Amino acid sequence: MQGKTKILYIIISVFAAVMLWFYVVGVERPEKEDTIAGIPVTFKGEDIIAEDNALVVTSSKKITVSLQVRGSFVDIASLNTQKSSITATVDLSQITTPGVHRLAYDVRLPSTNNEVTLLERTPYYIEVRIEKIRSRAIEVRVDTSQMTVAEDYIAEEPVVEPHELTINGPEDKVNKIIYAEVVWDRTDMTSTTQRTLEYKLYDADDREVDMEGLTASSGSVTVTVAIQKTREVPLAVEIIHGGGAAEENTVYTISPEFITIKGEPDEVDAINVITVGSVNLAEVSPSGKFTFPIVNIPNGVINLSGERECNVSVEVKDLAVRLIPCENIIAINKPEGYTAEMITKEIQVSIRGRQEDVDMVQEHNIRVVVDLSGVPPETDRLIIPAKVNIDGFSNVGAVGIYNVAVRISPAEQE
Repeated sequence: MQGKTKILYIIISVFAAVMLWFYVVGVERPEKEDTIAGIPVTFKGEDIIAEDNALVVTSSKKITVSLQVRGSFVDIASLNTQKSSITATVDLSQITTPGVHRLAYDVRLPSTNNEVTLLERTPYYIEVRIEKIRSRAIEVRVDTSQMTVAEDYIAEEPVVEPHELTINGPEDKVNKIIYAEVVWDRTDMTSTTQRTLEYKLYDADDREVDMEGLTASSGSVTVTVAIQKTREVPLAVEIIHGGGAAEENTVYTISPEFITIKGEPDEVDAINVITVGSVNLAEVSPSGKFTFPIVNIPNGVINLSGERECNVSVEVKDLAVRLIPCENIIAINKPEGYTAEMITKEIQVSIRGRQEDVDMVQEHNIRVVVDLSGVPPETDRLIIPAKVNIDGFSNVGAVGIYNVAVRISPAEQE
């Protein structure tokens, strides 16, 4: 029984103490002082100083202050629960020059805490570093150290768009920036590829510069890497049958024998040989040397080797050659109303073919034909190319170049 009485006394005592506390705090409202720390400082007027004087804040904006306040227990407790509503604001709008500025700040307590008194603030002033804003164009580079191409392929220089960026920010920081760089890390490439990549900024010592406080004209760049195929292809000449010789009677060498080309894979794969020119065997006896430019390459395909011309040696073998005088020289397609007089009366014709065929050719089998088409009339003396025909012997031909002197004059009127 005594135990129950003791518990009852304790309950009554606690209740009485609580009621007394509520009376003292709620009615008597005793005051206390307290310190509220970690109040963040905010800045206003940054847009004004940027627009009017090209200035920007470069010091850390993560500044906090402590406030010493006094008020009733209830108000102080309420203020602590509303700490996030307490504001400390620095007005930058009146700053016109760069440098370190000591500025006062405005503190505002929540409207529900009008009876709380602000006793002290720590620190009393805020130091803010202000710098001049600078705008600068920098080049964009591509790091291709991690790029590889497949065998027989080659990569062209990367094309970057935009190829330079405009960086805006604090003058001291912008001045350190030398270039922007993106990393191209594709491997075993076989086709042209385009990618949008983010870049990083670097100083003169190739150290990265962080983007804090900076703005750029673009947050990324587009990089295109053209991939072309390479291939070694042979050079060749076209052999034109003539002078009794055919390709099977001919041996030729060409130097260089091959060149390396590059271009789009489909175009390169379609090229198996490059023909540089033609050789008429009627002009080769028994051998000849020729030089041809290497130009017969399709548009868009490039001669990677760099050789601009090639040398060709041609030799005709295993055929007999015989020299026969010919007086059978005739003119065709004479101008109307004119006559043609052959000043050249005889030509020594060199014929070539198999020995047995060459031995059978007679002078009457040979005709030298001069075509006067387009020749101006009344020409006193004109040297005209002639064509040699060997009638009855398809496997024998004339070798060399022949010219005939002709005089053209008006025909006599009857």
